[in-house]
Amino acid sequence: VVFKGTANGSPDKVVYGYKSSYVLEGGAEEKQWPIEGVWNVKGTRIAKWYDGKTWYECYDADDGDYYGWIKKSDLTLE
Repeated sequence: VVFKGTANGSPDKVVYGYKSSYVLEGGAEEKQWPIEGVWNVKGTRIAKWYDGKTWYECYDADDGDYYGWIKKSDLTLE
């Protein structure tokens, strides 16, 4: 585990996890999982994208659901 923290969605803002093909390969923007509300997550890998954004590959910390890649700006790290 690279980090633990929370994905910070809200009723007004859905945070999305994106597919690896988008984040790692520069493919078409494809969403993996919507996160509404605040969820505990754990991450296993970090990637820097061509535009300088940092992404974390995230899983639900409680049940292990795979969320995909979430931008660092949408996470609070412990």
